[in-house]
Amino acid sequence: MSDVLWAIAVAAMLATAASRVSGVRLGLRRAIAAGGAGVVTFGLVGAALDTESMGLASVALMAISGLLAAMATAAGAELLARPGPLGSHTPRASVLALRARVARLRRYAEVTAIVARNGLPTRRHEDRTARQLGPALVNTLQQAGGVFVKLGQLLSTRPDLVSADVAAHLRRLQQDVTRIPYTEVEKVIVEDLGASPAELFTEFNHEPVAAASIAQVHQATLVDGRLVAVKVQRPGIAEQLRRDLDILARLAVRLERSGAAWARDMRLVDTVRGLTGAVSEELDFGIEARNGEELRDAIAHHPRIRVPVVYRGLSSRRVLVTDWVDGRSVGTLTTEDLPADEGRQLATDVLRCMLDQLLVIGTFHADPHPGNVVLTSDGAVALLDFGSVGRLNRHQTAALLSMFIAVDRQDPAGLRDALDEVTIASAPVDGVLLERGLGQVLAQPLEAGGVDAAMFVAVMAIMRDFRLAVDPVVAGALRALVTLDGTLRSLAEGFDVVEASRHHARELLVTAQTAPSDVPDHLRSVLPLLAQIPRHMDRLARQLEQGELTVGTRMFPTEDDRRFARGLITEFNLTVIGTAAAVAGMLLLTGPADGTSLSQHLGIGSLFVGLVFILRVVIRGIRHSD
Repeated sequence: MSDVLWAIAVAAMLATAASRVSGVRLGLRRAIAAGGAGVVTFGLVGAALDTESMGLASVALMAISGLLAAMATAAGAELLARPGPLGSHTPRASVLALRARVARLRRYAEVTAIVARNGLPTRRHEDRTARQLGPALVNTLQQAGGVFVKLGQLLSTRPDLVSADVAAHLRRLQQDVTRIPYTEVEKVIVEDLGASPAELFTEFNHEPVAAASIAQVHQATLVDGRLVAVKVQRPGIAEQLRRDLDILARLAVRLERSGAAWARDMRLVDTVRGLTGAVSEELDFGIEARNGEELRDAIAHHPRIRVPVVYRGLSSRRVLVTDWVDGRSVGTLTTEDLPADEGRQLATDVLRCMLDQLLVIGTFHADPHPGNVVLTSDGAVALLDFGSVGRLNRHQTAALLSMFIAVDRQDPAGLRDALDEVTIASAPVDGVLLERGLGQVLAQPLEAGGVDAAMFVAVMAIMRDFRLAVDPVVAGALRALVTLDGTLRSLAEGFDVVEASRHHARELLVTAQTAPSDVPDHLRSVLPLLAQIPRHMDRLARQLEQGELTVGTRMFPTEDDRRFARGLITEFNLTVIGTAAAVAGMLLLTGPADGTSLSQHLGIGSLFVGLVFILRVVIRGIRHSD
């Protein structure tokens, strides 16, 4: 009995010491595991030593070995656990986390192999022409599937990032979607809403009316007889997309760092970051429900444009119930379905609504392609799939409106200034050449005051040439405008976007250029700054003339940056010291004995210190790897 109590006491001391030395807080389960590993190692080392000559050095060696084993066990437990409060995961959760990590590594290797197999350039000096790059990129994304196809579809709508040839190839990307069986649909509804479809609806069509990569839609009937659309998320799709997004983000960083020009020109890291945010919103139907309500408010003064009502009581994170829209997608309409005059009027109403969203309200439907625009049975137009809604702040709305003003005036300098507000340059930009290129676009035979998708595509092509990346939200607004062009032509064949937008755009421009009532207050706040400009200019000119003009930069301007840098330096120092101490300890232990065993004692101590430092770095790396 005394031996058991002695073992428990040693295990507790080793677990406590391992926690303190490694800087890891151990929960009860992990403490038991670490202490047990330490006791076992303590005993094994003791059994291997000569018991007749057991002394203080031998006991110290046993204790050190046990402590290192306990620390290694703590590090292993940290590796198995997902990020979160330490000690809060069950063994089963740890095993599942390990499986997830293995699956992610396997998927990463699979995607990397696909990239190599299709000959996609991954290093500097391996880049191809746009005609060669397009097929390789399409094949890679298509074979990788899932969120990689979404990336290609996103890039196909970004003429500021990809050339026309590459965009044409990317537009061919199609996603094969299989329909999930009703049993899985029912399971999701029961898990999220606490009741089966039979209990929530008087009728529920087991066959989906539409299926997409994230969810599929079923028709159902409420108790009061109203038809509704029930959008149900695919089981497990959230985890799958998050895994692929993580892999895509890591791959994007790797490609940009390796110097692949196509990845750098596409701003692959920033593009993937934007895609991650968009997909995260699409995965939460609660966000989509709020988007729908905001969009309904934004278009309230457009009676012929509608957004389906969301039934919040029947909706959740993975289930969304809205009014059923009885109508046909405008992409399937023919001239026999809609008279020409009526089609032109509807197209004009949709365009006016979108211009109001973009230039006045700031909340806009970010994906108005023909499939998301439905002509209802009573002659109205309904906007569907509001999981993708953009929000422009006042600064972005003003910058976008300034772009329209510059286009209206055919003012390349004004357009350049407006672009400066919403773009980021990856290389020095020659303002004169940029203005000249914009002037050539504005000189094209377009009606003054109009809005033309082709013109914006041409502007973004120039921005790509000058390596200017648009603010993601503003890029979404311009992309929505370009997408809308095809939708309007589906409503009315040969629809003249320029002529139809002219009157409404001019009304908005006149309103924007009219001085608001609070302008005097703004001027009073700006006047002191204006008064300082001549003095600052004179000082700059004098310093430049005397050769005293200097520019200072701070490598780590924020506290977060400084904290990050300090952490890196600390880990580097620990690694160097630990490695040096461990090597010195091994040299002392393997060197010739001096008769007093001093070298062996120093070797054991040095090796212990080195291994402790190395384990601390490993544990810190594991804790911050995700």
